[in-house]
Amino acid sequence: MIDGDPGGEEGTYVRSGMKVLQNMKRLAAYARPTAIEDFSTWILTKGPVTVGTDWYESMFTLTADHRAQIDESVICPETVKPVAGRTLLPGARLRCGPPESRIRVPQLVGSSWGANEHFYLSRADLKYLVFSDGGEAWCALELP
Repeated sequence: MIDGDPGGEEGTYVRSGMKVLQNMKRLAAYARPTAIEDFSTWILTKGPVTVGTDWYESMFTLTADHRAQIDESVICPETVKPVAGRTLLPGARLRCGPPESRIRVPQLVGSSWGANEHFYLSRADLKYLVFSDGGEAWCALELP
C-alpha cells in the first residue's frame, strides 16, 4: 500500500508510481519541478516527465494540429472540476516551434485518435494543468 485507504482506492498519485519504481530499483531519484521552466529544461536536457492532470471534456476534440485544448466552460459548476476526470500523461516530451512551444504527449487510447499515437498540449495549458489546477509532474533519473 503506497497511498490511500486499503480497499478504498479511487486512484493514486503519480508520486506513488515513482516510489514503487524506486523501490524496484528502477529509479535513482525523482523530483517535482516547481515551475514550467524547470519542467521544460528537464525534458530538453534529461528526458521525459511523467504527468497526472485533470482531463477536460474539450480535450477529447483535437485541433487540426493535434492539440488538446482546455475549454473551461465545460467545468462542472457544482464541483468546480472537469467533467471527464483525471488522466496520466506518460513521458511528455517538449517540441519547440511555431506558433508556440508545445508538449508532445504519447497517448494510450489507440491510433485512431491523435497523430501517430501522440497529441500536443500548449505550454500554457500544461502550465495551468500542472501548476495551477492540482496536477502532478515528476522528473526521474532511471537506472539501467
